[in-house]
Parts: sequence; C-alpha cells; structure tokens
Amino acid sequence: MSKVDLELLREKHSMFQLSVNDAVRGLDGYHKIVGEFLSQAEAKEIEELKHHASTLPESRRDTFWQWNYPTHWNDVFAYQFRLSLVLWGLVVAEQHLSWVCEDAKMTTSLPIGWNDLRGSTIARAEKLLVQLIGFSAPAEDLWKSMQSAYEIRNVVAHAGGYVFDQEKENRLKPCLERFPGISLVNGALQVEDEFCRAIRDLVRDFLRYLSREQGKLLERYQ
Repeated sequence: MSKVDLELLREKHSMFQLSVNDAVRGLDGYHKIVGEFLSQAEAKEIEELKHHASTLPESRRDTFWQWNYPTHWNDVFAYQFRLSLVLWGLVVAEQHLSWVCEDAKMTTSLPIGWNDLRGSTIARAEKLLVQLIGFSAPAEDLWKSMQSAYEIRNVVAHAGGYVFDQEKENRLKPCLERFPGISLVNGALQVEDEFCRAIRDLVRDFLRYLSREQGKLLERYQ
C-alpha cells in the first residue's frame, strides 16, 4: 500500500474517532434529555390530577385514581422511547462497524470484504476483523453481547417487540439473559430504562474497541 493510501486511512481514522465521540455524546444526550422530559411531564400531570382529586369527596378519590392515573407516560411514551434508543444505538454501531470493516480491508489489502462472508452482520464482521485481519478479542465478550443485542433489535424492528413463535422465543431467551432490565412476558418484550443504559454502554464500549483496534492496525503498517 502506498504512503498516500496510508495517510488517507489515518485521516479517516481520526475522523472515525471524532465520529465515535459524537455518537456516544449523542446517545447520552438523547437518553438524558428525553428521559427527563418524560419524567417532568408525568410529574406535572400527576400534580394537576392531585389538584382535581382534592376537590372530590374522600370516598371517590380511590376510584378517581384507578381510572385516571397517567400510566401512559411509562406504558406508552417511555416504552416507545426506550425502543427507539435501542434501535438508534444499534444503527450507530452498524454504521461505524461498516466503516471499520472497509478501512481495515483497505489497510491490509485483503481480497474479500465482510459482505463476501456468510452469517449475521455481527458474525461476518467478527470473522473479518478478528479471524482474518487480526483484531484482538476484547476482554469482555463484546461480540457476543452485540450479537444478542442485534437479536433483540430484530424483534423490535420487525415484530414491534412481540414474539409468538416458541422456537424464536427459545432462541431469544439467552440473548435477554445477557442484559438487565429486559424480559419477555406473554410474548411481549418488557423494556426498562436499565436496559437502555446497558445498550448505551455496550455501543460505547464496542465503538471504542473498534477505534482502538483500527489504530493498532494502522501502526503495524507504518
């Protein structure tokens, strides 16, 4: 590979590092800002309902709250927000993974790319980067966690968070067990904020791992 090509790849790696930092800040900001907005909106509605309830006879207040407590903030809005963060986080991960796969292929002049391999997105990328190019395996098994996250993502993206096939449910259960704050109840994914934080941290660690290993690869080709 020419010096010009290596310089270009180094410049692209610097851009990649900046993009990783922006992506991590974006996920953090989205999680924090939208989460705070939902909490504040729920609290505001509860206060308004408390004011109304205070005008009712004591005997009617329990029934009032049973019918009017604003469960929609958690059951609908917060739930959809959590799903959207999962989808966005994994889109960000895949975009950067594709970037690294292409640059690593160019760095090593490997005659095949990840699209020439078989398997899932994560499986193909791991085979290319770890087995063929020589990225080190991370201390924590990030690849398996990413594969599990993608399995969950597919249920969200393609089935709205529902699983009614027993075979699919059996395949999904080990993926769910890798993360806190997520479960399958009567065929429906139950997603808590703890799972969102786990996905955010996983994507952050995975992107930093990719950046670090691509940097090491470029050093070997100086």
